[in-house]
Parts: sequence; C-alpha cells; structure tokens
Amino acid sequence: MAIVARSRTVFARDSFGAYAAECTAAASRTAAKTAKEGAKTSRRLAPSGAKRDPRPEHATPLKRTINWRMTGGSRAEWYATSGHALHVEFGTSATVRSANVKFFWDKQGRMFLPGSNMINHPGMGAQPYLRPAYAMVAQGKMMSIAKAEFP
Repeated sequence: MAIVARSRTVFARDSFGAYAAECTAAASRTAAKTAKEGAKTSRRLAPSGAKRDPRPEHATPLKRTINWRMTGGSRAEWYATSGHALHVEFGTSATVRSANVKFFWDKQGRMFLPGSNMINHPGMGAQPYLRPAYAMVAQGKMMSIAKAEFP
C-alpha cells in the first residue's frame, strides 16, 4: 500500500502566475521601447525647413513635436502634434484660393496685400516620416526588442 501526501499548496499555479506577470511586464516594456524607437526614427526621417516659419500653427519645428506615450497596459504610440504634420506626411493638392489672406512675401520682401485676385497654390508632395518609421521599426527593431524583454 502506498501513502500519498496531500497539500493545499499549488506550485504550478504560483509559478505560472509569476510567469504571466513577467510576460505582461515584458509586453509593456516592449511597447514603450518600440514607441520610443519609432519616435526617434520619425525624427530622423522628418524633413526640416530652411527657415523659421512665423505662423503660430507652424511655430514649432516638426521634429520637435514628434513624441511617444503609453496608451494602455501594453500599448504605446508615437505621434506628431505640429499643425502641419499631416500636410507633410500626406502632401497637399493643388488649389486656387481667394487672395484674402495676409502673409510676408519672401520673394518680394514685403507683406502680401490682399485683394480680389486669386492665389494658385501648386500643392506639395508627400514627405512621409511616420509611416516609413513604422515600417522600419515593425520589420526590424520590434522583434529584437521583444526577444530581449520576454522571459
């Protein structure tokens, strides 16, 4: 006859719970490091203008408005808050507008005087910096970050 000892301690559940907690923490660290790397890559890829723009919505250079944040337990994002960030990322289409605007005209060296004429804006091609950074980070860095963080 064999004697079997009983115990109320469950070793497997305790070890698995610690493993699950470590995986959750590793997911959070991976998301943070990936977003930080994405923001750094976006700053490197973002175009920078040759001169300071006096318009308030464009006052802060694009590269300085790129940042990252945690949005949940294991979720993070990187983003740009500049007023013209999306115009740079996706470009603008050609448009004709009323000339009822005020701005400094660099070529003429004077303020533009509004009138009844029209302004023909040729548009601007896209200069993406967020999407290429995402592709670079997702294809290369994210897996190496995850391998380093997970148990």
